[in-house]
Amino acid sequence: MPKRFLPLALALPLAVVACAAEPAADDAETPEVTSSDELRQLAAAEIVGSIAYGETKSGIAYDESLTYRALSFQGNAGDQIIVDVAADHADARVWLLDNTFRTLVSNDDASPSTRDARVMRKLTKTGTHYIAFREKNYEDGTFTVSLARAGATPPP
Repeated sequence: MPKRFLPLALALPLAVVACAAEPAADDAETPEVTSSDELRQLAAAEIVGSIAYGETKSGIAYDESLTYRALSFQGNAGDQIIVDVAADHADARVWLLDNTFRTLVSNDDASPSTRDARVMRKLTKTGTHYIAFREKNYEDGTFTVSLARAGATPPP
């Protein structure tokens, strides 16, 4: 090999090693969202109440004075949950957060035919979780939020 190509030949393996991907994290702990969907820590004023399994909260007003509205709930590891968020004449977005406000999953449109949002997730930890939501374009709206545990019998 000519001497002028030797430095390039030696540097190439280093460049390949430097570009190698990091090992994947444990799947149970990895959020199912991209970094652009991560939510910041919520302000106390953004948490507007709580919700329990089998409950629906309606008439939650949204305007851009606070970026998000959120409801807290108590969940148990292993619970398979379903969260539905609908907005009157608006486009709903939803985030499911753990007790440290880490995004577990988020959704914009539950299907191509609706602007309502839905998330489903099996909880990996017991404790407080949050359902955060807002209007996609920060427009005013009124929201309805439902929380269900899959396989649970609905209350009478």
